[in-house]
Amino acid sequence: MQGTGGFGAIMLSWDRPGYAGHAHSEVWRAATDTFGQAVLIGTTAATVFSDTVTPGAAYYYWVRHVNIRDLPGPYQGANGVAVATSQDISHVVTALTEQMRQSALVGELTAGIDGAKQRFDTLWAVKAQAGDITAGIGLVANTDGTSQVAVSASQFVVFDPNSAAATLTPLFAIDQGQVVIPKALVETATIQVLHAQTIVADAVRAGIAITTPTLNSAVVNGAELNIGEGGPYAGFHTRITAGGTIFTDFLEASGGRLNNITIEEDCNVKGTIYANRIVGDVTAVHWQSLGYHRWASVPCGSVYHLLSFTVPAANFTRTMITPSVICAGQYCSPLLRFYVNGAQVAHATFTSLVNRGMCTSRVFTLPANTHITVQVNVEAAGCVVGRSVSLYVYEQALSFLYIKA
Repeated sequence: MQGTGGFGAIMLSWDRPGYAGHAHSEVWRAATDTFGQAVLIGTTAATVFSDTVTPGAAYYYWVRHVNIRDLPGPYQGANGVAVATSQDISHVVTALTEQMRQSALVGELTAGIDGAKQRFDTLWAVKAQAGDITAGIGLVANTDGTSQVAVSASQFVVFDPNSAAATLTPLFAIDQGQVVIPKALVETATIQVLHAQTIVADAVRAGIAITTPTLNSAVVNGAELNIGEGGPYAGFHTRITAGGTIFTDFLEASGGRLNNITIEEDCNVKGTIYANRIVGDVTAVHWQSLGYHRWASVPCGSVYHLLSFTVPAANFTRTMITPSVICAGQYCSPLLRFYVNGAQVAHATFTSLVNRGMCTSRVFTLPANTHITVQVNVEAAGCVVGRSVSLYVYEQALSFLYIKA
């Protein structure tokens, strides 16, 4: 884990966890390098975290990862990562101003020019005056080890004397309180307000926010992306959360691949749909192969199991349409009975077709959110009670269609 301090915020960053099932990371903070005093200050699904603090603050931080089962892992180390913010520049300026008021050298350069020679025994100074305008330079070395160099001028310029007059430019200048440096090499600097035409850097870190009308970048890594203020999604028209969920008012795409998609309302498809399986309004067609059955000399009213199959549960009610079944009976008219989870839901009447007949199609309902077992029985019906009859069901292919109610 790394930490970077600005003026009013500390930004922490760490590598993305390499294990599956990562949920979020916890960030702990303490004023000393003692974890027993640390408190949980926030969680994030990203690999960066910004802690808003005061200028000149210093803290120690620990981070640990938590998986989707809410099981935390170890902290990044026994010792916390120390990070501090920069001091407020206005406070530094105030302190320097007070030091200048108490400085003998500054007092010498701001005093009248007539009395300068009387103070040469404690410091060195050179002053010049033209009318009411004065300028000067001085230095002092104190016995406590401190020293000062002061310049009294409305404009201060450092230039290269070897530069040609035609190309003479200041190397360093102060004009009306503004510092001008045409070129500089700075290893470490604290700047409270920076106005720059072009910034070229290997890394730019912002503890709180980056505001810009245009951002050109190849890769954007972060917790979330919010676009278009005033929309219905947390105040924006398009929002991408840290978990990868996309909320938007309008989505237009010329290609792609969708998995596990739920369409809550109507969908207008103007082209052709190609599908291996459609689950919804048309749930499925169940194919059943029925072999030849022959029952001879059976009692009138006898019921025999013909076939059974299962239908997976669905979160909506479905209507099942049964096929017609070809059968025959000597001294009887076969009757098909349909059962759903053991309860009879319909029966198919017999229609005579010369030397055989047909039990006609029927329609019944399959309940929602229930695993279904469909059973079909055949009964020796339409005969004299107590008489023995013959019963036949012929080999055939059956298709059961169930649709959303």
